[in-house]
Amino acid sequence: LRLICAHFNTQAGLVLLGSGAASHELAQYNQAEERSIESSRLIAWLQTQHNHPTLYYGDAAPKHPTHPYSSILVIQLWDTGQQLGAMLLLTYADSPPIAKGDKEILQFIGNQLSSQLINLRQRDQLITMSNTDVLTGLCNRHSLQHTLLTELERQMRYGDSNTTLALAFIDLDNFK
Repeated sequence: LRLICAHFNTQAGLVLLGSGAASHELAQYNQAEERSIESSRLIAWLQTQHNHPTLYYGDAAPKHPTHPYSSILVIQLWDTGQQLGAMLLLTYADSPPIAKGDKEILQFIGNQLSSQLINLRQRDQLITMSNTDVLTGLCNRHSLQHTLLTELERQMRYGDSNTTLALAFIDLDNFK
């Protein structure tokens, strides 16, 4: 995000996951640290001003007190017809707006970001599937071994002679 902001002469950027009120901030970069980015107010403004996020220039709509920006570029992030989130690039009112010609390049970058977010989501799903039992949703043997090893290492690192580590097993006959 920092490289994108630097290359395209924007002062700030956000990557949001989800859409609407359900969105949460994944990343933020703010070149002007004395100015805070209030992402919730910015998202609320975008939802009231536009039917769909687009490239906004300060002269295209009346100035609004909740955003001191000369331009806001919103690149939607998609996965096969479902919106994953959005990438917002901002320039403050005292700076020149984002060049209109950069929109296609930034859309390409947004598409690449979408692909990476999809890959991360699939990776997380695979890790979850490898650590849980499909039928019960409980942790499996692999997860138990990993957790046990982690706790033993923690005991060796932080434990003293007065600390004890306990392990309890419960066997349920005919559980499945």
